[in-house]
Amino acid sequence: MYLVEGNKLYIYDSNFNLIQTNTYPTITTIKDLLYLEQGSNFIIIGDGIIIKSSFTGRVLDERRPSTIDEDQSPNKILAGYKSRYIYDYNQVIFNMDNEDSYF
Repeated sequence: MYLVEGNKLYIYDSNFNLIQTNTYPTITTIKDLLYLEQGSNFIIIGDGIIIKSSFTGRVLDERRPSTIDEDQSPNKILAGYKSRYIYDYNQVIFNMDNEDSYF
């Protein structure tokens, strides 16, 4: 089980014993946590940043809004993110302020 508070992620086992606490100093608030990968990696949606992290707290990738990057997906997600729906394997629909986006 995963619980978030501010920029911390608390990971519990099936008996509700705390097994890991991860702190992400580059963000102030974790808005959402997406568990998408079988390798225990997950995606954190923060204020102005998207982070791919391992279970151990190691940051594997960070994406911030950019005007030069050809891939404008992070810009769109961070600009209008409201909620999401995860389905199938590694598939997510982001419910945006004005349109749905598929990634």
